[in-house]
Parts: sequence; C-alpha cells; structure tokens
Amino acid sequence: MINSNDKHFFNKINEQEREELLVQLGNNPTDIFLWLKNEPENIEEFKSVGILSDKRICLEISGSILKKITSSALVNKTILIKFNIKNYFYFSTGHLSAAADNRYYLLIENPIFRHEQRKDFRIETSRLHRIQFKVDEEVFEGLDVSAGGISFKTKTKNNDRFKPGNNYLNCKLRINQFQCEIRAAKVVKTFEETYKDKTDGKNYKFLTVCLKFHGLTEEEENALASFILNEARGIMLAKKLLSK
Repeated sequence: MINSNDKHFFNKINEQEREELLVQLGNNPTDIFLWLKNEPENIEEFKSVGILSDKRICLEISGSILKKITSSALVNKTILIKFNIKNYFYFSTGHLSAAADNRYYLLIENPIFRHEQRKDFRIETSRLHRIQFKVDEEVFEGLDVSAGGISFKTKTKNNDRFKPGNNYLNCKLRINQFQCEIRAAKVVKTFEETYKDKTDGKNYKFLTVCLKFHGLTEEEENALASFILNEARGIMLAKKLLSK
C-alpha cells in the first residue's frame, strides 16, 4: 500500500525500463551486491563486466586476491540483489552461476524494484487520468508524470524543437482538474515510439519527450507529489477491489 506521507518506497519498473537497465549493467561496470535471504551480514560484492545474449550479466568478484581465487558461497543459489545506477537503488532476486574462468553469471528473472523518493512516483495516462502539459502555449498529451518531471508525445517533426538540453519557461501541468504552474522544464531525453490510434486502429510514429521540472518551491513540489500519490493509491485500491 502506498502512503502519501511516506518519503521513500519501492516501485516496480516496467519491461522497457528493465531491458534498458540490464543493457546498462552489461555495458557499464557497476558494483552489484549479492546476499542470501536473512543473511545481510554476508554480502558479497561483484562488478558487472558484460552481458550475454540471454540477458545474463557477466560478473567479476571484487575484493582481495583470496576472494578472487576462491569460489563464491552464493553459486547455484537464489540470492538478493542490490545495485545503484544514476542515484537510484535497485533491488531484485536472481540466480548466480560460475564459470571456469573465475567469472560469474547473474540471471535476473524476477521483477526489479526501484527505491524511490515520494517526488519520483509516477502515474500514467489512462481512462481515469488525462495528463496535459502546456509548452509555449501549445498543449501536449502526457504519457506519465511525477513531481519531478513528465513525458509526453508529439509529432516526429518536432524533433528539432525538443532537443535534449532545451529549457522551457512558464509551463503548465494539468491532471484532470488539478493544475500546477511549472516555472521551468528541461528536456532530458527524446525517443521515437509507435502508438496505436484509437480511432482507426493504425500504428503511427510519435516522438516521446521527457522533461525534468525546475523551479518548484518545496510547498508546490509536496502538493504535486501528494496529489500523484493519492491518485496512485486510489488506482491500487480499485485494482484490489476488482480482483476480489
């Protein structure tokens, strides 16, 4: 259950984020901490050094030479996993195997959870939530939003207009009847995706624009974060009732 007063919680990442995260682990050396359930005092530290075609992460054990020449006690066991990327902590469970070349292979088949602060929780556009964002007097349909930023879709011809690093002033966020002035927003990344049009059922390419909010006061950020968390709590309650 999500509590709007909680400052920290865990959020399950979606499949696209998961794929991107595994690629990041494989391509960028990252410290990964592994341990058995109920044995947090026996954490073993590894470093990612690659990724295989079956999405197993290649690892090398960290620490002294003795540790590197002795086999890990976690091999062939179900383990808990923790790592940090871009100031976020991620947690999951998986299976560790070993190879003859002193390398290890980590398989993460289960969901991955991101440890988030309240301002990072997002809600997605849906039948219950219409998210809109006004930039330079033009309104765009949002895809998801948090107190820290928003993503929206636009036509691919706007690729030059919304380049990473571009800043926009005096924007406005609207979620159903809730409105919030966003003093500044910065494009952090863009990418093309295919969306199905609800009217004709055809697939069209759109540009997804991801922006980070700037300039909100603590009071404004808290108000936005609380609204989003309360809406998310309502969604979870509805799903729980419908599942009974």
